[in-house]
Amino acid sequence: MSDQETYCNSVTASPRKRECKKFYTSVEDLMLLQTAVIISPFTRNYGTIMKSWAKVSRIMQDQGMPSSATRCRDRVKLLLSYLAHNNIEKIAASDETSEETDEKLRLLRQLELSRQKCDSINLPGSSNQSGSAVTFSASQSSTGRSDRYHRSSIMASNNNNNGRIRHKKRSRDEILEENNESNDHDESNDENGLDGVRGDDSQISKRWKHPNLSSSPTDDLRQLIHLLKNTTEKYYHYQSRLLDIEGKELDVDIANLEAERRRLELATKERRTRQLDRIKRLDMDREERIKLIQFIEEKL
Repeated sequence: MSDQETYCNSVTASPRKRECKKFYTSVEDLMLLQTAVIISPFTRNYGTIMKSWAKVSRIMQDQGMPSSATRCRDRVKLLLSYLAHNNIEKIAASDETSEETDEKLRLLRQLELSRQKCDSINLPGSSNQSGSAVTFSASQSSTGRSDRYHRSSIMASNNNNNGRIRHKKRSRDEILEENNESNDHDESNDENGLDGVRGDDSQISKRWKHPNLSSSPTDDLRQLIHLLKNTTEKYYHYQSRLLDIEGKELDVDIANLEAERRRLELATKERRTRQLDRIKRLDMDREERIKLIQFIEEKL
């Protein structure tokens, strides 16, 4: 019996299988799988697996779906077991469309790849370690880093002995060649948009991760100090430019407020003038009415 069948049988025989079948609609399944793909709990270490599932559960609870870490974990494992047995009818809910089923299958395949990748890294003694590691390395882009992943995975599969990986001892020339490949890859990233402060930060991290073995430690420290100084100067230069722009925006806001104040003053004066004119007209009408009443009384 293969490891995949053992995993599927262990999940299918779970005591929470009956509970996992309940209370989950197609919308909840899609939300759970999307959250699991984002959190990726299968790629965590053993001590943080349940913390990752607890985070998935909190996100589900924030969406108004009552759940727990164990329920989320068991539901995802149950769906993965259905996928392993190619049981599409049990994966698809009765109230979901074909598009939702396709999306669910896509998310499940992505989670299965994540789980296989975790098994190939954390369980070197498993029988499917070689195939999953080579598959993972082949899926990467053709860069220097993916080539190193490919070489390390092949080395791990060839030197597997009693569940332990014996890495090949590399010479100084191989280490220098590998560092040069990584430096070229980082420089290509800098040309593609890692400029300014971000580019300097990448160079600093590159110096720490890949030191130049042909130079002395003092030279490396001097280069790091030089890069730190350049990064600090550029940071404060950008901050000063940002403050200047904010100052200009404040000046524009002040000018707009001043113009608004003048407009309100003019509107107040116009309203006051109209009010005075109305008062004058009312007084004139009142006097004319009084004169008319007096004239009528005299005639009578």
